[in-house]
Amino acid sequence: MASIEDLFAATRTGEVDVLLGPLAMTEQRERMVDFTHPVAHSGLRIAILR
Repeated sequence: MASIEDLFAATRTGEVDVLLGPLAMTEQRERMVDFTHPVAHSGLRIAILR
């Protein structure tokens, strides 16, 4: 399994187009990729049965 830093590096080479998930925005990462910013927060969450 690739590390998160390997995945960020793969976006720079075009090997990966999009990363999804709880990714921490750091100054170093913002220099590497373009993060999206939410327009609105609804406060809703998704729940599933296990």
